[in-house]
Amino acid sequence: MSAGRVEFANALRGPAALAVVASHFLGTFWLDRAGTVGPLKLAPLPASIENPYLAPWLFPHVAFNWGAFGVGLFFLISGFVIPFSLQRYNPLGFLVARAVRILPVYAAGFLIGVASLGLLFAARGEQFPFSPWHVATHAVAGLRAIIPVDRIDGVVWTIEMEIRFYVVCAIVAGLLARGRILAFAAPLFLFGTCIVMALLGNVGPSSLLARGAWKFVTVAALNGPFLMFMFIGVAVNFHFRGFLTRRALAAMVVGLFGLFLAGAAITPSTLTLTSRVSYAVALAVFLLAYRFQGAWATRRPLQFLAAVSYPLYAVHAIVGYVILWTLARVGFPAGAGVIIAFGVTLLLSWVLHRLIEMPSQTMAQLVGLTLSAKAVAPEVSTRPGAAAVFLEPVAISPVEASDILATPPGVAQGGA
Repeated sequence: MSAGRVEFANALRGPAALAVVASHFLGTFWLDRAGTVGPLKLAPLPASIENPYLAPWLFPHVAFNWGAFGVGLFFLISGFVIPFSLQRYNPLGFLVARAVRILPVYAAGFLIGVASLGLLFAARGEQFPFSPWHVATHAVAGLRAIIPVDRIDGVVWTIEMEIRFYVVCAIVAGLLARGRILAFAAPLFLFGTCIVMALLGNVGPSSLLARGAWKFVTVAALNGPFLMFMFIGVAVNFHFRGFLTRRALAAMVVGLFGLFLAGAAITPSTLTLTSRVSYAVALAVFLLAYRFQGAWATRRPLQFLAAVSYPLYAVHAIVGYVILWTLARVGFPAGAGVIIAFGVTLLLSWVLHRLIEMPSQTMAQLVGLTLSAKAVAPEVSTRPGAAAVFLEPVAISPVEASDILATPPGVAQGGA
């Protein structure tokens, strides 16, 4: 099996990350001045400071959002690659491996951002607005679901969505690993919670048990549209491994995207019409890349961007906004500020990749395999007669196919 057969998914990570960063640095920061720096406790830039020249042309926030497009690509990539991991690990090994894989990088990127914010407040002679407890609980992605705290950055929600997807996948791990269609009962169940929430949204639970059940329904329903969208990537994975015909894949894609749209429509979802259109474009790009995956030869720029895409996501928002805000306040041209912010965050992402991400990848595989306590076979499960997929030779260095991570940034749920 040639490297290009999986390289398409890895290569898409770079453009997805660039779309998100461009959306934030060229669009969101300038067009939503209060919304971007408000959580950082910074005053919005005055209207007298002009936007970058390209901002109103590239980011009208009416029909298409580059950030949501990048988010959609990342979610689809995650859905595509996670079944490969489940062929190597049992559910416990999988969940622990994913935690070791993603949490240290996010924590490091977030803390670098908080440090840059602290330096800014110190330079201005102002008190840092966040307590150590607030910072600590925010640094561990997923804790906000247990310990509600106000968000500091605008990107952690996507990692939290990834974690929820991992939990769902762990529940149906055996079905995903063996390519069983019954695995798609999961998105159907999620859509069912959307229906229940839509029908009973104004009915208050009358007992403690009912309140607990209702909490579960609301959490599942509000996250359901995103998770159903990610299962489109799972469907492509099943076709890749020979468990779905082309017609079955087409039907599955249409059906799952329909559930995604319907779930977003009948629940109080934060997925705006613009975000839904952007997700649709991301789906089209993903399917085209899959269809013509032979064209995705290994190229150094794509390899580099793919390698640093997750650290770039983790570090860019707070650091980038602090740089943009500071330079704009002292009179720097907006365009020059964007270039500097991108250069600094790209450099930091490379450092994080080398010092944090690569060791965490190695540790994640070691821990996952140890907990799974099973031998690793190079040939993954495929339908009889279908081409076998070999994970080990895939040229996605230093990240193997089972470790392609889809964690996209956003400013608000549903967009970026």
